[in-house]
Amino acid sequence: MLTGVESGVSFVYVSLGTYRDSLLIDFSSFAKRQVPNSRFYLLASDSKSYTKFPGEIIKYRPSYRILQTMQSVEQRRKSLKFKAKGYWFKTFERLLALETLLNENQVSFPIVHLENDILFFGSQEQVHWLGSNLRNSTAVRWANQGNCGFLFIPTREALGEFLSNLHIEAKKQALENSWSIDIPIIGRLLDSGQLDSLQTKPIINQREIPLVCDEKTILGDSSDIGTYLFGLNPVYTDGIVAGGHRYDHVDWEINRTEWRLSLSSNPPYSYRLEMKLDNKYFDILFLHINSKLNLAKHGALLLRNAFPLNHWMKEPFFPSKGFRIESIHKESAIKKFVARLYNLLAHS
Repeated sequence: MLTGVESGVSFVYVSLGTYRDSLLIDFSSFAKRQVPNSRFYLLASDSKSYTKFPGEIIKYRPSYRILQTMQSVEQRRKSLKFKAKGYWFKTFERLLALETLLNENQVSFPIVHLENDILFFGSQEQVHWLGSNLRNSTAVRWANQGNCGFLFIPTREALGEFLSNLHIEAKKQALENSWSIDIPIIGRLLDSGQLDSLQTKPIINQREIPLVCDEKTILGDSSDIGTYLFGLNPVYTDGIVAGGHRYDHVDWEINRTEWRLSLSSNPPYSYRLEMKLDNKYFDILFLHINSKLNLAKHGALLLRNAFPLNHWMKEPFFPSKGFRIESIHKESAIKKFVARLYNLLAHS
């Protein structure tokens, strides 16, 4: 088993404003269970809301540079500040907030920054492999743009360079036709080679870096997989959660996949999520849960359909008409799979 020093990689979360994100505690606690020898940090505007965070909380105060960049973006894209209560502004600022780490010498690099709706399934060995083999700052692609639910930064110097690129791109980009801020900017950094892209689908793609650890291919998730399994954000679907959603850009047969959740037999007894397609096996490093369900609240309800570990599940769909978060009326294989995941989070 790797020691804390050997594992090296630090995990960093960000929370802005006074709104308490209930997913952050559930998801970070699950990640800490997966990789207990890694250090965890939370950059927070309001530290009082996260007393149960499984790590150290660092106070976030926006610098003049951040305030200047956000003001520049706001002047050119005012409507986004009011869309979804300013959600897209906050998702971009949380990347700029990583600037805080430049002056926090106790935070060791490399770092993995996870958005609050990322469910991390990596093992301590896989995290050690990432830290030893990824040489450049790395994110994931979503469609032809970018996604920063997962961000790997190898060194403090690389973080400074990444932040400078963010500020430059934010100020020079018009953003008039964009429905977000971070997604197109991360996409341009990926296209220009200033960021590497983690492999997110089971087909060879020259634009993505393949990860192979212990002879197993590891996939990240740009939200294509998480949305397929868990549905879209209910904010956009009138409160309905319906699995099986496939984005138009998905160019592989996700509907033919099978899934298995297993538990390691050795400490720290981490969970492993596997995907099978055409007799090829893939380890899922993390899922992007776009539906953003309150797992602690709904875990007991979904537990009714829990299934044993180590069982391959097919038919990866919720009922075609979906269900409201408050009730579930029909059983399906994928509901049992999802129930098991939610149960793990609710009781971890």
